[in-house]
Amino acid sequence: MLTSLATNVRRLFVFQLFVRFIQSLGFALAIAALPAHALSLLGTVGSDETPSTLLELDPATGNTIRTIGAVGYLINGMVYEQSTGILWATTGFESPQFPSGLIKVDMTTGVGTPVGAGAGRYVALPAVSSTGELFAWSQGPASPFRLIKLDKTTGVATVVGNSGIQTNAHSLVFDNNDTLYLLNAGGDLYTINTTNAAATLVGNVANLPHGYAHHGSRNPSDGLLYALGARPIDPAPFPLLGISLVTKSIVSSVPTDPNLLTLAWVTLPAAPPSSTLTVLRNGSGSGTVTSNDTFINCGATCSHAYAGGSVTLTATADAGSVFTGWLGACTGASTCTLSLTTNATASATFASPATIAAHPLDIDANTRFDALSDGLILIRRMFGLSGTAMTAGALGGGAQRTDPAAIIAYIANLNPKFDVDGNGNVDALTDGLLTIRYLFGLRGGALVAGAIGTGATRTTSAAIETYLQSIAQ
Repeated sequence: MLTSLATNVRRLFVFQLFVRFIQSLGFALAIAALPAHALSLLGTVGSDETPSTLLELDPATGNTIRTIGAVGYLINGMVYEQSTGILWATTGFESPQFPSGLIKVDMTTGVGTPVGAGAGRYVALPAVSSTGELFAWSQGPASPFRLIKLDKTTGVATVVGNSGIQTNAHSLVFDNNDTLYLLNAGGDLYTINTTNAAATLVGNVANLPHGYAHHGSRNPSDGLLYALGARPIDPAPFPLLGISLVTKSIVSSVPTDPNLLTLAWVTLPAAPPSSTLTVLRNGSGSGTVTSNDTFINCGATCSHAYAGGSVTLTATADAGSVFTGWLGACTGASTCTLSLTTNATASATFASPATIAAHPLDIDANTRFDALSDGLILIRRMFGLSGTAMTAGALGGGAQRTDPAAIIAYIANLNPKFDVDGNGNVDALTDGLLTIRYLFGLRGGALVAGAIGTGATRTTSAAIETYLQSIAQ
C-alpha cells in the first residue's frame, strides 16, 4: 500500500515537471480541449426578389449536404457570432418582406426573424468582431461606399465613414486579430479601419474566376476566406473558393450551386439525443406499419433512430386480417403520432377475423359478460396464468370457447382492447381490476379508486364506464 502511494506521488511529480517544461517552451498543454462541435459551412440560395433558403454545404466538394429551410427574406450577407451562437444576416433592398434590414436566422429551421424596423440605409455583408461589434457595408443607388455599424438590438445602422473606394461583388471579414478585410472585385485586398472606414490596399489576389470572390466568410479554424467566384449572371462554372489572406492566393476551388448567394462558417447547435423508435407486430393476423417519413416500413424495417421531432405511424392490415389496435407508445386503433424525446416501442396487433368476436369482453363465448367467468379468466391471464390454472372454475354456462390455448390466442388477438385506461399497457392491477369491478356492477369512484395506471388517457369513471360498455355489448 505504502509502495503504491509512493509510486503515484513520484509519477505526479514527474508529470508536473513535464507540464512546466512544455509551458516554458511557450506551448499550452491542453487535455481533452477539442471543440464540442466542428465548424460547418452554411449558404443561401435566392436572388432578386426570391426569398433565401438556408443550406449546409460540403466545403471540400461544394455540394449541398442538406436543405435546412426557408428564411423568408432575401439575404445578401451572413455572419456567425461565436460568443452568442447567433447567425446574423442582412436583407437586400430588393427584399419585399423586410428590405435593408438586420435579421437573426435560426440554424435549425432556417427561419429568419427581423431585428427592429430596418437599418435606415442599404446594408450588406455583415462582419462581427471578437468583441461583438457588428459592422456591415452600405452601397446602393446614389449611395457612397461606406462602412456602417449595426445595433444588434434595434437593427439601426450608424455610418462609420466613407471608404473612398468603389466596391462590387466583394467580401467583408474579420481575422482572428480583429483586422477587418475587404476583398474587392478584381482581387484588390484592403484593410478597413473600423474607426473611420479608411481603406488601405495590402495586395491583390490574382486569377479570381470572373474577377469575383464575393459574399464570403472566413473559417476561423484554417484562416481561409471562403467566397463565391461568380455571380448568378456570370457563365458557369460557379466555384467555391478558399483564399489565403496571408499569401493572397487561391488555395482551393470547387464547383458549387450556381444559385448560391451568401456563405457563413458556423458552429451548428448540438443535435438532440438520438431516440430509437421500434415497431412490433403481434397477433395471428398480418399487416404492415409505415411512417409518414418512410423510415419505418415494418415488415422490412421496424426501427429507426430519430434526432427528436415527431413521426406518424399507420397500421394497415393485409387481406384476410384486421387491425385490432396499438399498445406501447401508441394507443387506440387509428393513426398514431409520436413526439420522439426518448426511445419508444409501438406494438400493432393484427388478427384473423375468425379468431375475434364482436364483443371482446365475452372471453368464454357464451354471449354473457360475468365477473366470475370472463372477468376472472381475463385477470388471471393478465397475471400470466395459462392452462387450467387460468380457466379452472371460471368457464360460464354454455361456454363455446373452453380450450385454454384458444382463450390465450383470443386474448392476444384482442389485447389492445383490454387496455381499459388507455395508457398503452395491459396490467392486471389496473385494466384487469377495472374490468372485474365493472362486471361486478361497481360504478363511480368505487370503480376507479386506485386502479388507474400511469400515463392513462382514460382517467374518470365516466370515461372508463363508457369504454367498458363498448367492449361488452
